[in-house]
Amino acid sequence: MGKKYNSKIIFDYIVGNDLDGYSIDELENDSNFMMDVIKITRDKRMHNLCSDDIKKNCTFVEFLISFFKDDLDFIISIADNYIQNPDVDDVDKEEIKIFIGNFYDNDKYSALEKYKVSSYSFYNSVVNDCYSVIRKMSDSERESCSLFRIIELTFFDRKVIKDYFAKNMVYECLCENLECRFADLIHYYFNEVSDLESYGETKFLLFYLSSSDRFLRDYLSVYPNLLESYCKDIEKVKKDWNNYNNRLNFDRVQQVIDYASEYLRNECLSFYTDFFDIILDAVTPLGLKSVFDRYISLEDEQMIEDDNTDLFSEYFDDNFDNDSIFECNSQPTEEEKKSFEYLSFINKIRNFTKKIFSKNRLINPVNEEESNSPDKVDKGRRKVIQYDFINRCPIDDNDD
Repeated sequence: MGKKYNSKIIFDYIVGNDLDGYSIDELENDSNFMMDVIKITRDKRMHNLCSDDIKKNCTFVEFLISFFKDDLDFIISIADNYIQNPDVDDVDKEEIKIFIGNFYDNDKYSALEKYKVSSYSFYNSVVNDCYSVIRKMSDSERESCSLFRIIELTFFDRKVIKDYFAKNMVYECLCENLECRFADLIHYYFNEVSDLESYGETKFLLFYLSSSDRFLRDYLSVYPNLLESYCKDIEKVKKDWNNYNNRLNFDRVQQVIDYASEYLRNECLSFYTDFFDIILDAVTPLGLKSVFDRYISLEDEQMIEDDNTDLFSEYFDDNFDNDSIFECNSQPTEEEKKSFEYLSFINKIRNFTKKIFSKNRLINPVNEEESNSPDKVDKGRRKVIQYDFINRCPIDDNDD
């Protein structure tokens, strides 16, 4: 980068006046000067007057891409000439590909797809090399290192490249490797919109990403703009909060009904009891009666005969012990057998319902009583999906 020139020298160069002691070669070899000239003239042809050294300057090429962003043909010609120049550093070439791909981050620019594909190949190649290094580290070395830490050290003065790697790693963590919808992740951690707003959208994303790579989290905390698209996604989740819960509860109720219906058919059980009364007997102690009353549809009710007499309700007890029914009689009556079947069926429905309605169903909870707020979640519960960032593959959770 050259020194700063006053406006008179810039004007004199543009109009062809004497340059007051400066040579044309000197000025046309100064990227700062030529950028100022281009900003004033807005003339692409001024690029042709620049020295070869300036044309190989990565920062100057990025300036041209930004300044003439509406002239796609010119931008492509500048980028291609730069990338094909054998005297340009390979990392500089990769940075320009990333820069142009990010700058025109829109599918309508199909002509730029080649840069995006090449940039992603570069990303994968570097990441694989980093993992090869990590695999050779000792356990103690790994504790003070991570994928993004190596990226930072490798490209310490290359913000364009570091931003690109950070954005790709965030995408992998929040989208590609997430075994649930993004909305499910938000609802898992927060019961109410007010809880989320009180905690903060960006703070939550940083918290969640910290379990994958704390150095990535630290970088994003300095450049939170890289999380803007995910903050916008969270805003969409917030607007759809009530609809999400309604859809979720409707789906849960249907799962319980389907489970109970299939169990009755497979086990050939027959009760003189209204089917939905059985369902309500099972879910009422869980505090879910109002939810089932709301989402059991008329169509569901027509599937089962109405107004059946409940022959076994007198035997029902919330604290029923499966073994207690036979304590007094070594040979239970037929009615007692049916009552036992009924209560066992109720117990199965209740256990299934508890599982389906569990807020922690996305991962294996450590403690059902524990708060779902990020501040209270321990390390074992921070990630909905466990991911091996050394071998680059999900870790199967066999604890369910």
